Amino acid sequence: MATATPELVAQEAPVAAPAVPFSIRIGAPMSAAFNEAVQHARNGYTFSDAPIEIMEASGWAWFTMIRGNPKEYIINAAKASVERSVAEEAAQYRKDVAEAAKRLLESQQRAKLEADVAAATAALDKQIAELRKAAQAELAKLN
Repeated sequence: MATATPELVAQEAPVAAPAVPFSIRIGAPMSAAFNEAVQHARNGYTFSDAPIEIMEASGWAWFTMIRGNPKEYIINAAKASVERSVAEEAAQYRKDVAEAAKRLLESQQRAKLEADVAAATAALDKQIAELRKAAQAELAKLN
């Protein structure tokens, strides 16, 4: 029986492919490619330092993602973009609320004005009716 040396074991032992690759190359229409990248990022991949290739005519993007954590400056940039987006959305929300309040106030003021005009018109119509009645009474006396 032969003694198994490390060289012999290395030759005979099957080498398993890694279950998770170190790098992934993605090429697809931009929206699909970047949505796929989101899923890979959730699974521990980040963009490599290689340039992202974009074909403007076809709308395709090609890039490589690698296993690992993003660099510190990327983490800081992501935090800053979240803070900026929250501030922008809060500002837009305040603007939308202010505009809605302004429209509501204008609507209430318009409704009050319309009610005031209707009441004044009714009072004037009543006065006109009384004046007509008085005028007809005076005309009747003359006849």
